[in-house]
Amino acid sequence: MTLAEIEKENQFQYPQLYKELETDGMLDVGDYGPNWYNDIFPTIKDQPTLLLHSYDFELLNPKAVDEAIKELSDPENYQQIKPEFKFIPFGQS
Repeated sequence: MTLAEIEKENQFQYPQLYKELETDGMLDVGDYGPNWYNDIFPTIKDQPTLLLHSYDFELLNPKAVDEAIKELSDPENYQQIKPEFKFIPFGQS
């Protein structure tokens, strides 16, 4: 899933700065999981992604953004966001 695909599917536009961050690899955090610190972190620590060294913040890659949008759009989810708000997640705590 790319940012352009997310924009098209959800009928919104990311700010140009966010697109530039993606183009520059600043959003490429890999897939989080139990081995993320041992497998992914060593490959990005020397050229850190956006907010990599912040505390209690995980940047979502485009695939995870798409999944979060679907989850927050589900009428069965107690966290459902009203569609008119056009809420697009980009990170989590």
